[in-house]
Amino acid sequence: MATSINWHLPAGVEAGAIQWPTPQAFLIPPLVNYGYAGQTLLLTELSLPANFTADTLIIKADVDWLVCEEICIPADASFELTLAVAGQSELADNQQPVAFFVAGNELVDHAASQQIVSQNGSVLLQQALNTYFTAAPAEVEIVIIDAADQGYS
Repeated sequence: MATSINWHLPAGVEAGAIQWPTPQAFLIPPLVNYGYAGQTLLLTELSLPANFTADTLIIKADVDWLVCEEICIPADASFELTLAVAGQSELADNQQPVAFFVAGNELVDHAASQQIVSQNGSVLLQQALNTYFTAAPAEVEIVIIDAADQGYS
C-alpha cells in the first residue's frame, strides 16, 4: 500500500501528485524491498486560483501509510496547516530567509542541515546533495520561508 493523501482544500485550490523521492533498497534475503527510512518528505505542489483573495490558506489532509520493520502496520493521521498568503512573491529587502525547501526529488538530501548566507546583497542557499543525485536540472523550484513564517516560491 503506497502512502495516500486525501486533501481537504478551499474551493479552487488544487493539489498535484506526490513528488516521490528515490526509495532505498533494503536487503532482506532472499528478497530486496524498496522504501524509506527515517523522516521522508513527500512534496506536493498546491496551485491557488488567480482570484484567491484570502490572507490565509487552510490545508487539511488525511494521510494513510505503512510502517514496516519485520512486518508492516497500517498507520493514518489527519493534519492541518494554516499558511499566510501574501500579495507579493518576493522577499522584502529587510527579510532574511530562515529555511528553504527544494522541490527536486533527487537533488538534495531533504533531511540534511541547511546553510543560508547573505553575500553581497544576495542570498546563498546550500544543502547537501542527495545520495542518488545524477545531474543538475535546468531549473530548480524552491520555497523560501522568512522569519515571519511567510513562504515565497
